[in-house]
Amino acid sequence: MMASLLQAWVFISGALSIWLLSDPRSRFHRLGCWVGLASQPIWLWSTSQNHQWGMFALSLIYIASFLRGILQHRPSLPVKVHP
Repeated sequence: MMASLLQAWVFISGALSIWLLSDPRSRFHRLGCWVGLASQPIWLWSTSQNHQWGMFALSLIYIASFLRGILQHRPSLPVKVHP
């Protein structure tokens, strides 16, 4: 039962993340990175339990990429111009 729920979470979060990241409106890109990042702990746990070290390393790269996307697409602060 738990394995099925985890697989469903990975499927839904992965599909939603890609959908949001490929949206032409950039305001959805940051959300896509957050959704993708939310699935990574399950990937890390699953790949380590099954000794899939290549996939484990790939998950670490995904984490770094999602964090980079979150920082890249953060809202910019308004610039105040003083006369």
